[in-house]
Amino acid sequence: MKFAGALKKFKLVVAGGLARLLASFGTVIVSLVIVRIQSPALWGQVVAYVILIDLGFSIVGWGATPYLVREFSLFPKNRIAAWSRATASRSLLLVALLLFIALFPAAGTLRLTLIVWAVARFIYQSFEPVVQFDRPFVFSLLVELGAICVILVPALLLRGQLTVQIVVALFALGMVLRALASAWRFRSTIRWAQPSRQFFLDAWPFLLLMFSAMLQQRADLYNVALFLNHGDVGTYQVFSSLLLFCHFLASMLLSPFAKNIFRLPERTFVKLERRFMSSGTVLSGLSIAAVYGVVHYLYRLDVPTGMYLWGYFYILIYYLYALRNYAFGKAGKQVQVSLFTLAGSVANLSLGALMTPRFGLEGALAAATLSQCLVLSLYHLRRVGTHAAN
Repeated sequence: MKFAGALKKFKLVVAGGLARLLASFGTVIVSLVIVRIQSPALWGQVVAYVILIDLGFSIVGWGATPYLVREFSLFPKNRIAAWSRATASRSLLLVALLLFIALFPAAGTLRLTLIVWAVARFIYQSFEPVVQFDRPFVFSLLVELGAICVILVPALLLRGQLTVQIVVALFALGMVLRALASAWRFRSTIRWAQPSRQFFLDAWPFLLLMFSAMLQQRADLYNVALFLNHGDVGTYQVFSSLLLFCHFLASMLLSPFAKNIFRLPERTFVKLERRFMSSGTVLSGLSIAAVYGVVHYLYRLDVPTGMYLWGYFYILIYYLYALRNYAFGKAGKQVQVSLFTLAGSVANLSLGALMTPRFGLEGALAAATLSQCLVLSLYHLRRVGTHAAN
């Protein structure tokens, strides 16, 4: 019986990890196919619309997923009411986004496709906290696999006939599949409620945390999209996504032990942090070597050598402050973490606006890496988190 329980838990962890991996980096797989069968320039044009949707939903989401997971945990009997109130409230933000898309300077069919994509993403995103709380990870994994297949199979069949409109339509179709499957699977959760001003006030700190994190990760890409050509945009999106994937893998090393990390006394925490930093110097080297292999041999992209040097430090810096998140989290300093991240975002945007037009892709990545240095400094200058870990 113990073995069966352990095996079930192992399957749950694996399915959850794979589902999270596909949800976060499925776009990387799609980008590989588009770049190889068409061109980085086509992918760069598509990235502009991916940015539009992602940026819009960083606001439409309003931090609902982490907020609702907390509410579900604290007040399980009020789950459906909390979910309904949050979804109804966020629907007002969706309407504003749809109006913006309707006025967006693009072809009518493309605007309609973006509207379908946005509505489907709203539905799918609404069920994310339910998935995180109930943990039907096998279902989530199958949905993500199905959505990727919906995009990739037609893309491979069409090959040289692909256009921006077709690729955006395939992204929208994949999101429609996710939305329909989730709505059917969690239909018992769906209830009508009135929008609530209190939801916006309660979930505001979670919005600040998620928006600042997203902006810090993507500000350099926004500058590239603004100042450089479509080919450079496609290349940079691929490269930066692989670097973020390396951050994701680093966080995965810690996440299984999160409960134990929060309980560590001061001295043990400091020892663990130093070991993680030391291992980061080696793991960052292995990571950037893997990035080189993927970019050079799979994508077959020409990336300046300096990008790999900056990329190494971009990955390494994350190892140098990753455990700070746990210390500050235990101390209840989430808002302070948001402010650190927001400061990094502003630095990334500002430095990138100066460096990207002059130094191209290397300038954008240098700005992102230097902004990471600022975040690192803020974490380690402010020692509250470590002392709180007693």
